[in-house]
Amino acid sequence: PAYMPPEQLAGEPADDTGDQFSYCVTVYEALFGTRPFDGPRIGELEAAIRRGPPRPADPRGVPGRVVRCLRRGLAVDKAARWPSMTALLDELDRARHRRRRGVQIAAAVALAGAAAAAILLARSDPREAVRAATESRIAVAWNPVKRVQIDAGFRAVGGALADERVDRTIRAFDAYRTAWVRQRLDAWAAVHVRGEQTVELLERRLACLDRLADTFDALTTLLSRATAAEVDRAPQMAYRLEPVATCAQIDRLMAAPAAPSSEAGARAERGLRELEALVYAGRHAEALDRAQALVAQSQQLHDPELLARARYNLGVAQQASGKSEAAEATLRLAVQDAAVARDHYLVAEAWLWLHTLFVRDLDRPAAAAQIEPSVTAAVAQAGNDPRQLADLAKMRGIAASERGDHGIARTEFLEARDRHLAALGPDHPLVAIDESNLGAALLRLGQFDEATRELERAIAIIRRSVGEHHPVIAHAEQNLSDIAAQRKDWAASEQHGRAALASVLVVRGPDHLETGTIRVYLARALREQHRYDEARGELDRARASLEHALPATHIDRIMLDLRYAQLAEAEGRWAEAERLARQTVTGMRAIAAPPIHLAFAIAELARMTAHRAPRAALALYDEALTMDTARKDRDESSDADSLAEFARVALAAGRPELALGWFDRLPAAAAKLPDLRGELERARRGR
Repeated sequence: PAYMPPEQLAGEPADDTGDQFSYCVTVYEALFGTRPFDGPRIGELEAAIRRGPPRPADPRGVPGRVVRCLRRGLAVDKAARWPSMTALLDELDRARHRRRRGVQIAAAVALAGAAAAAILLARSDPREAVRAATESRIAVAWNPVKRVQIDAGFRAVGGALADERVDRTIRAFDAYRTAWVRQRLDAWAAVHVRGEQTVELLERRLACLDRLADTFDALTTLLSRATAAEVDRAPQMAYRLEPVATCAQIDRLMAAPAAPSSEAGARAERGLRELEALVYAGRHAEALDRAQALVAQSQQLHDPELLARARYNLGVAQQASGKSEAAEATLRLAVQDAAVARDHYLVAEAWLWLHTLFVRDLDRPAAAAQIEPSVTAAVAQAGNDPRQLADLAKMRGIAASERGDHGIARTEFLEARDRHLAALGPDHPLVAIDESNLGAALLRLGQFDEATRELERAIAIIRRSVGEHHPVIAHAEQNLSDIAAQRKDWAASEQHGRAALASVLVVRGPDHLETGTIRVYLARALREQHRYDEARGELDRARASLEHALPATHIDRIMLDLRYAQLAEAEGRWAEAERLARQTVTGMRAIAAPPIHLAFAIAELARMTAHRAPRAALALYDEALTMDTARKDRDESSDADSLAEFARVALAAGRPELALGWFDRLPAAAAKLPDLRGELERARRGR
């Protein structure tokens, strides 16, 4: 743009008088060491051109006749320029032979002649020139040298996942580069070929693409010397890069604040790109230090946009480092800073991250619900960006799932999936996460066939994009194991459980909470197949994992005693089963466990007590059912099984009327048990 004639900057077609203008800019710069017109943005450049070229501050012995020649070629009105390039060159040739500075002027004219040739060449096939510039720009971030460095570095680190991760990472980076090139060429064509957009919008699109390329560069540089943990996460990092489609969102681009114009501001902007790469890479300690320094630097520069982005990234780094309370305070400030900078998109991002923090890290669902109207309003103010809408839907789904409202969770996860699919494409890991979440919600609703389809889609997406080992695969396989268990297909439940365990062992290790949880459910499948020693072995290994990951008062640690109780019951060790189940219930009462978990533990204790004392078990059954039916979000699919179990114990205890009372309170479940109800009625009459 610095060499374009004003008519081309205004979006009009360029002709040979425009080449004359560009040529004179180049000669002027070669002679005087500075361009005649300057401005950090297109509008300022156009204003400088309209004022006309300045008199050179340092004439450097250049003849006045040369200066006048150039000033005519730089006229705003193209009709006032030279009749042709030939006329201009003839006049310059005559002028340069009249003074001792002829050598310097000749060199400048020769240089400018080469520039003019380049301009004319570009005019003859502009697409090739633009493509060459585009390829050159992105090559800074991703090129064959970096590809070799990452390949060699990953393999040098080694580990079970190195080969798989390097292949998927390079593939993702190649795809990002291709999309970036396509977007940049489209930005040029939208102005100069299709005539759909303005030069100002082109400038903003190019600035956006430059920003993405700089972050891409910072990330690939970091990964050229990756640690083992970073090798494991590398494909996900590649997919965390901001999509290049962002730079085609016109409303967002036009509303974005201007880039810093000072050198100090530009340095801070580069620092921000490096900070974003550290966050993507998971280098939390470095990211914290860099973010804090950048916040201080931005405050000194009095740049609200830089401050808002630095503060936002500081909050994200604090959250990733486990400093959730500090992250909340920082993100609230980031909301205010972004509002001052009028960066509506960043306002929405900060609100979304706060909402996520309340749902996932701070376990404050009431706080999440309280700020949800503000989050929704901020996303709307920012233009209802599809990815932001998807993120909001996902967090609402997680919140609904946490409170047991699986119908709402299904609706929200479906919306998140569809929006991510439209914005990111079918092979993005975020789509797989949505599919996995949707499958889990459908599982809780008892829609097993639909859940299976969603979970299998999630696994397929992750395998294509990231590889064979990923937490999403472990989650999905575990849910498939649960579906098989619901259908009493214990062999299939074991098969999926082992697939989940194999994946989580590679990506999480033996001491992780997820590893212990998966072993617990695998033990259930083995127990149901009467492979008791194998089941006990899995429970023992699960105990080691959970003790490493959780405090003794955590519900999952307490519930482990109940798993051993179930195993003891299956082996016929009734006293041991009852003792462990009672120990579980006591522990859960002590921590005020959620009703859904406490009711289940009491019902299990009731069944184990019934072997010894049926009458004593009836009070426990009644307490468990009372607690469970009081929940608004409860799952009714197991009511018939619960009623049947209660009825048999009531018959054994000679108290059929107690079970019949629950048959009346749960008519839908009772309708499935007509024979058992008849037996209870006969027993009551017989008394």
